[in-house]
Amino acid sequence: YSVISKEISPYRQNEISKKIGNTILYEELIENRKRNTKLLYDNLDRNNIKLVNEEYHEGIIPMAVPIKAPVEKRTAWIEQMKSKGILLSTLIDKWNFIPQHEQQRYKIEMNYIDSHLLIPVSEYISELNMQKIVTELNNLN
Repeated sequence: YSVISKEISPYRQNEISKKIGNTILYEELIENRKRNTKLLYDNLDRNNIKLVNEEYHEGIIPMAVPIKAPVEKRTAWIEQMKSKGILLSTLIDKWNFIPQHEQQRYKIEMNYIDSHLLIPVSEYISELNMQKIVTELNNLN
């Protein structure tokens, strides 16, 4: 992961990667992600958790669903969910292109960077486990 995180230049796919890619069941992947995303949108307590995108558009197959956490609660939410075996992630190192000396100028963007969390909706998460994730999200305080 550390290599992927540091080196993101495009490379030509090798033959082994092509063989692996050919074994992926894309339709199943799509259906599982859509199911998990819909389950999240349909059952999340919106009084406590604010989705970045209020409505789910079924043409989108996300890798994760972004939410906005209160800045003062984000770290606690990450730890609370981690204690339940659920990893909420951020993409701060990939999204924050604002130079340190310019951050005051971009307050809205910095607020988003400081408050966003990504809810996993991976194709490998079963429907039952996705329901458990939603239950734990709804229990956040």
